[in-house]
Amino acid sequence: MRKYFYEGEIADKLVSWNQSAGGLFSIDDLNNYKAGIEEPVHGTYKGYDVYKCSFWTQGPALIQALNILEGYELSGMKPDDPEYIHLVVESLKLAFADRDTYYGDPDFIDIPAEALLSKDYAARRRELIDQSKASLEHLPGDPRNNRALNYMAQAKGAEGVKAQDTTTCVVADKTGNMFVATPSGWGSGVLPGETGVVLGTRLQSLNLWPGHPNVIQPCKRPRITLSPTLITKDGEPFMVVSVAGGDQQDQTAIQMILNVIEFGMQPQKAADTTRFGTDHLIGSFRQTPVVPGSLTIEDTVSEKTLEGLREKGHNVNLTPQFSSETVLMVREPDGTMKPGGDQRKTRHVDAY
Repeated sequence: MRKYFYEGEIADKLVSWNQSAGGLFSIDDLNNYKAGIEEPVHGTYKGYDVYKCSFWTQGPALIQALNILEGYELSGMKPDDPEYIHLVVESLKLAFADRDTYYGDPDFIDIPAEALLSKDYAARRRELIDQSKASLEHLPGDPRNNRALNYMAQAKGAEGVKAQDTTTCVVADKTGNMFVATPSGWGSGVLPGETGVVLGTRLQSLNLWPGHPNVIQPCKRPRITLSPTLITKDGEPFMVVSVAGGDQQDQTAIQMILNVIEFGMQPQKAADTTRFGTDHLIGSFRQTPVVPGSLTIEDTVSEKTLEGLREKGHNVNLTPQFSSETVLMVREPDGTMKPGGDQRKTRHVDAY
């Protein structure tokens, strides 16, 4: 099947269609392509092991945010406390500022991965959070020198759009084996001729900024948003999360994780809890600029919570529904298997 697709009839049709439309595909591009098998990025949070795809995705930002949040006693709060929402959003702002500055295809650039994911670096970044005030600045750190701030980094931005084409996939069997993926590309892609193959549009997630880790180069993977999450506890399968929602994927995933680990929720309740996120980041689709202090939250939020967030300086916007996720948990926190090995909740909405 691989040979038929990359070297046979389909490959010929793809190249012929692309070149007739003025594209740059060559048959060698397809013939020489090999999908690699990579080690996942690994982090820990309060006794749980968290696995994400590598730095050519946004996935490690979730681990960075968890590292920052690990320094707070979140379990003593409530999911709708303004203080809790504030800490999560502020941690995400710092993690995504690093994403915007350092992430890219590891085959092409030297990423300070160990430093970015270290607990010590997270502790330094944590000191930047003002628990009474929302940050209005895009603040990447300096992981190579273990400093909280990189004073040379400048936030950028360009015109951009959001594409709606991502879905979720989580599976577990009765013995607890887990699989998670976040497929995408069909909604905003193009259909070449009569091949039935949809060509994705993630090239728009590369940028044109000379010297940036994610600048466009031949054969380079764009730093994508697609970001499945797999969690184990004591070496045993525990939980998987997949989210559709572009830059919001890991922002929603971290809330599902905290709802389960910190607040003891079952997946159904974890997914039904009011969700929130920020665009205080450089957008991954054509590099939309940072929206300072933005906080979008579902309209199920209480007036008391809204008032508390606005008092802290967040620029709050309401939405009927945030992003779409699937949560599957195969064990209780005490390690016992769940009946049937499957508890899940999915919200199906148009998501990008």
